[in-house]
Amino acid sequence: MYSGNIDKDLNSSDPDVRVEALIELIKRDDRTYARTVIDLFSEPDEAVRSEAVRAAGYLGRDTPDTVGPYLVTMLSDSDEMVRSQAADALGLVVFPPAAAPLSERLKSDPSWIVRAAAAESLGNYGGGGLIELMNRALDDTEYLAVQRYAIESLGKSNGYLPRAEMERLVTELGNDPELGVQVRVAAYRFGIEEQLESLKLLAPVIDEPQTDFLMNDFWDMLGSPRPPSLFNDTKTISQILDIVVVRWPVWTSRAEEIRRVVRRSSPPNGD
Repeated sequence: MYSGNIDKDLNSSDPDVRVEALIELIKRDDRTYARTVIDLFSEPDEAVRSEAVRAAGYLGRDTPDTVGPYLVTMLSDSDEMVRSQAADALGLVVFPPAAAPLSERLKSDPSWIVRAAAAESLGNYGGGGLIELMNRALDDTEYLAVQRYAIESLGKSNGYLPRAEMERLVTELGNDPELGVQVRVAAYRFGIEEQLESLKLLAPVIDEPQTDFLMNDFWDMLGSPRPPSLFNDTKTISQILDIVVVRWPVWTSRAEEIRRVVRRSSPPNGD
């Protein structure tokens, strides 16, 4: 149990106490401890290593060139949770040389949890890992979670992925009962505007789990990068949200949040 003394607890002989101290550091967002946290990467206890890597992701956001190389080394850790946390952390600490090792983890790591984390983080690396992201998205033997994160990351890749490749993804998976909604949201985020009309047609008929994916992906796409036509599509997005709320009232609050963000979005080129 955390005693209230960070320095003392980080040096405790009890791994549980060290983990609690690392969690406290994340809560405080005390970035002065980034170097101290890295020193714990060599600890024999997997839980301590895993939490230290997670903490480095939060505390090292301002110093990617310092923290990034150490996180890359942890992608090869013997423990899958440590590797997963390293992949997650490299989504926060965007260190450009990490794109290649993240792509390799996505391609060949034996743990689907690690592959999923790598797929998600690669969405913050521009053109990094696009070939492997596409391969994972289209692989029907892959875990759905990995496919979903790969699709989401591809949706962020406008300017890097050729439009024809995103259109191929829609052709291959746009009508898939598990992934079709996410593919169409990703394609719209990418810049294929007509996919929003497809989502409007799907909103009244998709089941509750797919509606959940739709709403979560709508929320995520309001981050960076946003769809190029977002400002001009306010009405259609509102219509989709109206349908969702009528069918599933639990989404009322989130729908209003999405509406507010879309209304505040700026028109292209500030026009």
